[in-house]
Amino acid sequence: MKKIILLNVFCFLVVFVANAQQQKVTLKLMNATTLQPIEGVSLKSYLDKNIHLLSDQYGHITLQLIDNDTLIFSKDYFHPLYLFVKLKNFDSTHVLAVNMLPSKEIYEPLKGNFSSLADFDYHFVHDQLGDDSHLKVKGFEHESAAQVRYDMMHSKKNQGIIHITPVLHHQNSGTNQYKLKDE
Repeated sequence: MKKIILLNVFCFLVVFVANAQQQKVTLKLMNATTLQPIEGVSLKSYLDKNIHLLSDQYGHITLQLIDNDTLIFSKDYFHPLYLFVKLKNFDSTHVLAVNMLPSKEIYEPLKGNFSSLADFDYHFVHDQLGDDSHLKVKGFEHESAAQVRYDMMHSKKNQGIIHITPVLHHQNSGTNQYKLKDE
């Protein structure tokens, strides 16, 4: 009888800890060249094989994000994007805008080894809460996408366009924002 009770307590603790490391997050998939939302982007989770979602007509996907998960974004005629995400106390009033680059080809998402891909890092912290509320992203994309993105970021027309950024649901300025951490 003690073994059954201990097993039940252990199972409860495992489920509780797993749920405590998840946060509800809304993503907005955007075309990096037109800044328009992308409908029908496929999102898969590396840690939870049951997660397979599609963005709606506004580019939105809402999910329970698992800390330390890798998210795989794909859509025909867009470069796939792979994001390793760490977050802590991420404020749910912010949406994560994810910019995807159009492609002339259809790419199949990689199943593993990202060594052939270009990588990028962002570390956002909340201006009022500091490191107690942060978002760290390590991303990977095809070399050809990285070159296009580099060219876009350094043109006068698209200065400052980055891969991913937290933005408020409603327009707001001043405090209560995320900013890139000074490293």
